[in-house]
Amino acid sequence: MKNALVGLCLILAFNSNASTPNFVFPTKSVTVSAFEFLRGHKQGNSGYALQWSMTSTSGIDHYEIQCTYEDPNDEYSNWTTLGTAMNTRANIVRFTHQAVTPGFINYRVIAVLMDGRSTITSGILSITIE
Repeated sequence: MKNALVGLCLILAFNSNASTPNFVFPTKSVTVSAFEFLRGHKQGNSGYALQWSMTSTSGIDHYEIQCTYEDPNDEYSNWTTLGTAMNTRANIVRFTHQAVTPGFINYRVIAVLMDGRSTITSGILSITIE
């Protein structure tokens, strides 16, 4: 009797997996070493200039540049999207944050891939603006 129940359970489990529909996987966001660097420098009174480079620009549609004045490692921190930069296949991509508020600020860049769902997130660049 016990063997019959185990066999029935295995058959039901196998059949239920066979009829499982294909799932669409959610957007994935990963932090990988695809970013060679992310750096920046003050642009006088014109803001803060960011530069970054990728090991490969293949498959990247565009970049979203984000900042936060909060703890960058807190999952509940509010990241503000400052703008976007198109993938021009250049070795170095540039973006200038025009209206920088003084204080401790954190930047990150998100590379959005061609599928529109997958992303690659840079490391965090933390600076103090006076």
